[in-house]
Amino acid sequence: MLNDPAFYQHNHIKQMSSFFKDKLENAFLTIPAKKNFLLSLIILGRYNVKNLILPDCYKEERFNLIKKRLQHVAIELTSESLVSYLRKAPNNYFDSYSLSDVVSYISPEEVSQLITELIRTSADSAVIVLRQLLTRYNFDVILAPYSNQIIRKNELEVLCQAEDSTFIWDFFIFQVKTEVTK
Repeated sequence: MLNDPAFYQHNHIKQMSSFFKDKLENAFLTIPAKKNFLLSLIILGRYNVKNLILPDCYKEERFNLIKKRLQHVAIELTSESLVSYLRKAPNNYFDSYSLSDVVSYISPEEVSQLITELIRTSADSAVIVLRQLLTRYNFDVILAPYSNQIIRKNELEVLCQAEDSTFIWDFFIFQVKTEVTK
């Protein structure tokens, strides 16, 4: 990721070392190391399996649940942009979205187009989770035109930010209003 030139096209962070130093410092001061799977991996070179500090999705019982549900998922590989792909998708098609740092690779105009398509293609009451790393897009401003279509989940954003032991993402979470998808 950090070796990909496209990753820096829309980067708003000018001092990468300071940015990551601040993120790490905050993580060391706010997340107990014994509960942080990523710090365990960085410091020990392996996950702390003895204390099972893995994220839920890596725990055996969650893995089995996810694996079982994947039997009902169709995976389609494509090389087009996410916005282009979504433009061809039917209305109300996807149950939810969880997008990690897609916005670091697209322009502000494309972010707005992406939000439009995420809302259009979302099923009734779908929750959309966006994570941002190096870009500093102002999602309060970006999401404002959609306020009649979405409900911002600020409390959930704060909780995810506090609980996410990867510690590098900024979370933006919103739910599509029921009447939008009808």
